[in-house]
Amino acid sequence: FLWVLVGKESEKILDEARSLGVQSYIRIEPEVRVDQSLDLIENMPPQIIIDMYMNADIFCFPTIVESFGNIYLEAMAAGTPIVTTNAPGAKDLVKNGYNGLVSNIYDTKHMAQNIKLLLQDVNLTNKLIKNGLEEVTRYNKDIIINMYDHLYKRAIRENFAQRDWTLNVIKNLLFSLLLLLFISGLLTELPRLIFPTPSYFRIIYYYLFPLT
Repeated sequence: FLWVLVGKESEKILDEARSLGVQSYIRIEPEVRVDQSLDLIENMPPQIIIDMYMNADIFCFPTIVESFGNIYLEAMAAGTPIVTTNAPGAKDLVKNGYNGLVSNIYDTKHMAQNIKLLLQDVNLTNKLIKNGLEEVTRYNKDIIINMYDHLYKRAIRENFAQRDWTLNVIKNLLFSLLLLLFISGLLTELPRLIFPTPSYFRIIYYYLFPLT
């Protein structure tokens, strides 16, 4: 078998491989750069990466953290079984025993066992490939575009609803304040209206409602 390591700084593993005497089983491929002159939507990933996926028996990725695992979707789309970790980002896409085999982060022994398992169990390998091909259809670009479209429209509706709610609260507060001022003024002037001249009842009223 041959390990093909692809990506930036992959060559750093060669010294360790030489010390173990397994360098002949490793091939290093440099980082694949994207041609910016091409349509990125129609040409991602680059064809050379697609060919590597499709020629691989297993896609093994011992990651410790991912933002979003596009690399897993690429492997699934190419029909390549996955061995990876339960790192953030990875566990969102790869379910152990369903569309890949998952190990704990840094558990290299268990990851090696998963690789060996796939090489020996054809039925399991075919199951992971089949489920991976089905899973990746959920991330079709048209589906994702529609999801973002619905998300933004909902956010806009909720923003307007929140704004309307805020305006209604302000209106109600202003109305309550004006009503309070009106009642306050009415209470102040009421005794003068009822008792135009000073009287015993007017004195009692001011005692009960000392507004002036």
